[in-house]
Amino acid sequence: FGSGSGNFTLPLASRAELVTAFEVDVIACDGLRRSAEAAGLSERIEIRQGDFQKGRALANVAFDLCDILFVDPPRSGLMGFLDPLAATERERRPRSLIYVSCFAESFAQDTARLKEIGYTVEHLVIVDQFPQTPHFEIVSSFRHS
Repeated sequence: FGSGSGNFTLPLASRAELVTAFEVDVIACDGLRRSAEAAGLSERIEIRQGDFQKGRALANVAFDLCDILFVDPPRSGLMGFLDPLAATERERRPRSLIYVSCFAESFAQDTARLKEIGYTVEHLVIVDQFPQTPHFEIVSSFRHS
């Protein structure tokens, strides 16, 4: 979720059998599509465009078929993206979730919600991606128990 133009999606697809990329922005989806074609990865990436923060657009997503979720949401966080995950039977949820965040407040809200549905933080690293600015990235991994 939050695939953008492919900064994480393309490297993941080079190693995975299939990556389903969810993105709100139409232009980012077009960029991802072109980059996947140029890298020869089109067959490994399924691109879905829609407002996935509202949850309704995810009604037909089979989270139980996912080995791992990788999310890099906008500043507003995951919001409704977590609704269908929460509705998935506990034992059928992906065991691992990697979360990259640029906004601590929404990350904290999402972490609380993830905890409610059975995920716990395993690792967390703060990345000072833009030195001499107050901006940082949070990179974390969660495990479903």
